[in-house]
Amino acid sequence: MRKNVNRKGVMQEAVSMGHGADRAGARRPAGGAGGEAPVSAAEFIRLEEELLRLRESTGKRQPESRFVRWVDGLVQRRKYVSVNRKKYICLALSAGWLCGAHRFYAGRKLLGFLYLLFCWTGIPLAMTLIDLMIVLPMKEDEKGEVVL
Repeated sequence: MRKNVNRKGVMQEAVSMGHGADRAGARRPAGGAGGEAPVSAAEFIRLEEELLRLRESTGKRQPESRFVRWVDGLVQRRKYVSVNRKKYICLALSAGWLCGAHRFYAGRKLLGFLYLLFCWTGIPLAMTLIDLMIVLPMKEDEKGEVVL
């Protein structure tokens, strides 16, 4: 760790992770060469969380890109639906690889449309195989439904 003084005279500690430039501007080799051990994943996560807490306490947030805000909006707006497992699997096996019928059945119209759009390629087949790998091991409830 190095201690730096910023423009306002506040002491800051800079953590060196074994990558990047040192004070002289020379690059250090990765992997902990130069006398420093590489940082473990748990330590890296702890340091990232500490940095986030410090940013929140000072009121400084890293600006988010439009893409990050868009993806966050998609994830937050997603609604989970309950579908009949057997119907979903039958639709995926019969017409899902071609036209995304199982996605339309589950209420995912945009994904169903993407299956239709790329039906001439092998992309819907690969996506349907992934969908089946997700749904097949799921346990159904007493009504025979799973939550997607």
